[in-house]
Amino acid sequence: MVVVKKLSLRFLLAASCLLRGVFLFAVEVPLSIPTVSASQQPDAVDADYLTELAQVHVRHGHPDKAEALYRAITEKEQNVSKKIAACEALSALLLKRGAAKDAAKELQAATDSARNLLERGRLTMALADCLIKGGMFAEAENVLLDAAGSDSSLPGGAWLKASALGMLEDGWRKNPERLKAFVAETEAKIKQNPASTTLLEQLAAVYEKNQRDPAKAAELLERLVVLQPKNRAQQLRLAALYSQSKQFDKAVDLAKKMFASPDLSPDEAKFERYRIAMLLIEAGRKEEALAWIKEKFHGDPSDSKEQISIGALYQQAGLATESEAAFSHAFESAKDPEEKTNAKLKLVELALSQNDLEKADARARAIITEMKDTPAAQSRALMLLQQIAAQKFELRKAKAKTSDSITSEKQILVLDKKN
Repeated sequence: MVVVKKLSLRFLLAASCLLRGVFLFAVEVPLSIPTVSASQQPDAVDADYLTELAQVHVRHGHPDKAEALYRAITEKEQNVSKKIAACEALSALLLKRGAAKDAAKELQAATDSARNLLERGRLTMALADCLIKGGMFAEAENVLLDAAGSDSSLPGGAWLKASALGMLEDGWRKNPERLKAFVAETEAKIKQNPASTTLLEQLAAVYEKNQRDPAKAAELLERLVVLQPKNRAQQLRLAALYSQSKQFDKAVDLAKKMFASPDLSPDEAKFERYRIAMLLIEAGRKEEALAWIKEKFHGDPSDSKEQISIGALYQQAGLATESEAAFSHAFESAKDPEEKTNAKLKLVELALSQNDLEKADARARAIITEMKDTPAAQSRALMLLQQIAAQKFELRKAKAKTSDSITSEKQILVLDKKN
């Protein structure tokens, strides 16, 4: 009965407003009628209705009234989703009028009510953002550091960890003194608790991203990998840091150790096999890399994916003839149109890397002619043609400059002889 009365009253007033030609009020004034249920039952509210009414107040420039309505929902609503939504809306209004501390309290309450990591992660990031906007970076730092320690294996955990570290990185860039203090504090904590994986990971992230010191970050991750021997993600990160800091031998050793793990899936094994070959090439151990390729890659000409991998490795090693042969085998054996296209494009890129612009040009144009039914291939070929044209232009400019220089030198010699 209560609901019927409320709806009837709204629509009667709306009809009355329409008859008078006042369309705006016909839509919004009925929302300003208080609910009978809310007034008669102090322990319950109509959250949907109060939210509508709050939004009307905001649109008409009465945020204080909207705040009161949202607060009523946060205090009395039993539905968690609606309560959290009201907390977020209220915090936005409070932050807008400069009450960042109050806004943060509302977001903290919402975060505490979160029912899963995904929801808590979203609210945590909103809370940290609110604290930063309110000039409370130290408080935001604590919130983000806690979030950065989330379990990556849980749904939403990896996103929350990455988002928190990203916001911290940005905040420290703007607060270098706070970053210095954090590094000193964390190093002191690690001395007291050397087995803390959270502290090691946090400090490694700082050295990697803020201090741009991959060697120092690698030292910390080495300790972390010992403490978490089955954490493949950390091992991959350590290998990347070794490469960045030019510690290629260490990167190769770690990759070989990972490759020997019985827990690797077939796809992971293929990835490690390829990565080891690439690391050996980067380390300047070319003969060892070629031996690794011959030993670990079966080289079956009918396996187009395998041939593309081998071709890419040979290209990286500077063996253009072997690389071209592998890409050609891949093109001939590929049954999937996408793999065929990829092999053909690799041949264009190979010619381009060798500065054989005429060959690269001819191959790119052949793709456009032969693969009319493959828009993606044509698009990539056109992009390569633009690259080729740009290189040709630069080459012509360089030749013209050299020619002008030679002409000038000849003119000077002629003048010298005359004089």
